[in-house]
Amino acid sequence: MRASGKFERAPLNRALTAPGARVMAPAGRTRLFLALREGRWPRDRIAYLLMKPIIALFIALCTLGVGASPTYGQEPVDSGIRRHYTTDSSAKIFVIGNTTFSIPAAYVFRREERGGTRTTALTLIGILPGIQHFSSSNAHEFECKGHCNRIEFTIRTRHKTPGSDGGHQTVEQFVREFSKFHEDAKPTGKALYGLRVIDYAQGQEQLLVKYVDSKPVAFVRCQNPGTRVSPGCSGFLDYSDELVVSFRYGRTHLPSAAQIQDQLASKVADWEAAARINRPGQ
Repeated sequence: MRASGKFERAPLNRALTAPGARVMAPAGRTRLFLALREGRWPRDRIAYLLMKPIIALFIALCTLGVGASPTYGQEPVDSGIRRHYTTDSSAKIFVIGNTTFSIPAAYVFRREERGGTRTTALTLIGILPGIQHFSSSNAHEFECKGHCNRIEFTIRTRHKTPGSDGGHQTVEQFVREFSKFHEDAKPTGKALYGLRVIDYAQGQEQLLVKYVDSKPVAFVRCQNPGTRVSPGCSGFLDYSDELVVSFRYGRTHLPSAAQIQDQLASKVADWEAAARINRPGQ
């Protein structure tokens, strides 16, 4: 260590400072330091050191996000995986347009509306047959993928502007003017479940109309089998001069289309009657 009364450099430092010296560099940050000292830039090592804290931060954020998720590790206030349904069957007061209804909260689609509200449209959901509301015994039906046995329906005021969904029209007007919105609509002359069939959308969909005394009184639009994984049907029915009831359900229930529309009209009428009983004079 000592030759002339002074401390000598360590062997590694002496080797590194010698002209043209080549030694095996240690791993880790020392390797990067030595490379930079020699004027070399090991890109792979620099990229790794820069990415390492970014990866750690990403993992931490993902962990925090999962822990903060309201549907992870705890039961939501309402039952159900996707829409947080409720078993509360107590009736609430809803004013849609100028019409008052008394509807069980378990039918109401949006949680924020289940306490009763004044609105121009209220979306409801049930299970066919019978249009039953959510309960612990049929929860699996509501959480099924696809249409399954669910029916979603909306009580709403008529649109003030024309549109292809016919929300501003009566059923008769909608059927009469249907070809204006679908130029390829062609009556087939066939009947399906007592409904006259009109093909449109290049044969991928059908309009099925119920006639009474040559007047259209009900209809349903359906996606043809094979065009979707879970083909569905939709339509609307006239409830009053102010309100219509639009609906949609799986095509598997098409044979019961007339019965479903009768049940919808009856149930909505019952809810309006219940509101008059619960709030006389309103």
